Amino acid sequence: MASTGSQKAAPVAPHTMGDDLYTVVNRTNTVVLDIPGRVDNKGTSQHVEDVGDDAKEEIAPYVVPPTERLGFVAAVKKYKYATFLCFLAGMSAWCDGYEQGMSGSIVALKGFVMQFGHQNDDGKWALEPNHVSLFAAMKNLAAVVGGSTMSYPVDRFGRKFAFLFMNVIMIAVVIAEMFAKTPAQWIGARILDGFAVGMATCFVNVYVAELAPTSCRGALMGFYAFFNNAGGFTGSVGLNVVQRLPPSQWRHIIYSQWVLIVLALAGAIWIPESPRWLVAKGKNDKARKVLKHVYGRVPDYDVDVELQRMVAEIEFARQQKSISSSGSYRDVFRGTNFRRFIISVLPYHFQAAVGTGIISIYSSYFFGMLGLANPFNATVATGVTQLVSGLLAIPLIERVGRRRLILVGGAACIVCLVCMGTMAKVNTDGTVVGLVVFACLWYFFFSSSISPLGYVYMSETATVSLRAKTSGLAIVVCQGFSFAYNYIIPICLNAPALGTGGTVLLFVATASFVWTAIFFLVPETKHRSFTELDELFERKIPAWRFASTETQEDRNRNAQAQNPGNVVGANILTA
Repeated sequence: MASTGSQKAAPVAPHTMGDDLYTVVNRTNTVVLDIPGRVDNKGTSQHVEDVGDDAKEEIAPYVVPPTERLGFVAAVKKYKYATFLCFLAGMSAWCDGYEQGMSGSIVALKGFVMQFGHQNDDGKWALEPNHVSLFAAMKNLAAVVGGSTMSYPVDRFGRKFAFLFMNVIMIAVVIAEMFAKTPAQWIGARILDGFAVGMATCFVNVYVAELAPTSCRGALMGFYAFFNNAGGFTGSVGLNVVQRLPPSQWRHIIYSQWVLIVLALAGAIWIPESPRWLVAKGKNDKARKVLKHVYGRVPDYDVDVELQRMVAEIEFARQQKSISSSGSYRDVFRGTNFRRFIISVLPYHFQAAVGTGIISIYSSYFFGMLGLANPFNATVATGVTQLVSGLLAIPLIERVGRRRLILVGGAACIVCLVCMGTMAKVNTDGTVVGLVVFACLWYFFFSSSISPLGYVYMSETATVSLRAKTSGLAIVVCQGFSFAYNYIIPICLNAPALGTGGTVLLFVATASFVWTAIFFLVPETKHRSFTELDELFERKIPAWRFASTETQEDRNRNAQAQNPGNVVGANILTA
């Protein structure tokens, strides 16, 4: 998170916070607000005694100024290099999106069907529905394993290590796909791919959140979804080209992935380590070098102030009663951290609950069952919509806000599903074209809201000490649901009782349930620093009041505006 310039503290009237987040400091006095336990003021330091644990610590306060608030365009112009690095980090999702679009729709390629299917008595080639289910479902299951197991090494060895390791796995995926001869071998490639996806989801946007300026943090995290969408689009275009080739050349779509892997690997080598991870590991000097490298040319940027902000955030997280010094998986389910975990899960789960499996992963299969002559044309049309709307989402995240965008976009997607399900039940020649139109509309609303915000909320909601672990556990829950959805979709599509229309309407029910939960539980985090989020969660502010609730940083920002000569600081207790 970026802050501004050379800073000094100025007196400010204290305000009751309700929890142990801030002290308001002037140069001669320190006022401690609502600190649990017993607090003695001694000049500019406090002795805080936790009565419950009988643990005593000398607390040395550090004054940090309020974070800077800029519009999206102004923030990107000011922090050009940081934006570029976040762009490179998000580009790693291109391979995943390509794989997702390719591996889901490749089941409609004649050459693929001849390789992994069987010939019926009438001479036609077909895939076993159970195999089609496993191709996608096993990827989701592997993503659960990747997300649950790799969050520890991501915390242990660093974010940059994770980028490099993920690219090694993606190289293995492409090699496995190039030489797969049986359904079991293709499933093996899907398992490797799923592991890489689960790993990427638990750290890529965590890295971006830890590096990006607060004013455009959400938008820059949107790059992950944009490149995921770009991968899906290029995969659709590639399939449309390959399906015109002789069936024996179907693997050309796999060979094309090497270009994306080289780009992703180059980006992984270029980006620096996360400064917040370095601070968490006690490597403050290295963190200072990274901040200087990323932000050193930004006018009025004070590296030491931002470094101390990071130290303060991490130390505060360690001092919360619900956080142990190690930040274990068990801590995710303690205190306010469990609420933050639920908020991390819901928008990400919304991606699957709103019908991604049937409209995205199995799109060619779905449109083919409806009688569309060339289902790959439909995937290209939806892919173009997905790409354009994904690009549009990047500024909308900061301009409109997370909460409003996901609620409006989610409601629009549900309406599209109702229309598609109804039309699919009728299934005449005219309705097929209408289905493609509504699929494009669904993609527009999905890619401009739910798609990026699922990743944004998962990566920025948790407290700094538990961010990677919370993301990993959220992946376990959400990919578990995705496994179930993707396994039953081909079965439901082929079931006489449901068929195409009934399967689509099934997702109207799941999406409506998750949308309702988001309305009551998911808050607005736009323009909130991690310090402010800690405060709001500790104060147990309801989700619908996050945007309007005044924080200590807000008060300090207002005081600073009234007295431009002095910068008012908000102090997080640090040991």
